[in-house]
Amino acid sequence: MADLGHIVVGFAEATIGAGQQLLEGLTPGITLFPAAADTRDTTNLSMALQHAFTPLSALAFLVFVLLYIPCVPTIGALMHELGWQWTSLTMALQTILPWLLAVAVYQGGLLLGWQ
Repeated sequence: MADLGHIVVGFAEATIGAGQQLLEGLTPGITLFPAAADTRDTTNLSMALQHAFTPLSALAFLVFVLLYIPCVPTIGALMHELGWQWTSLTMALQTILPWLLAVAVYQGGLLLGWQ
């Protein structure tokens, strides 16, 4: 029973920590949980990403990645089901539309004063 208690406590701590990290990620530039912000790891990857992306450019990149062309097997399935013309149109739309939306998010953020 003692092990079960440790598991429940560990699960609760992990859930609370994950929720705090999620809220910190959704509010760039605002520290909601100061203790959680002090214990972050500073790995080479996280440092490189902090230098490469601003929160606004990361959001625009996220919009693009969530909407662009899916994986190669999906394109193959589209080709098999719809033919090359519809697949080409789909690929063109799933390249142009995400780019336009990412640019709109980035430029809109700049207009709102986010940087």
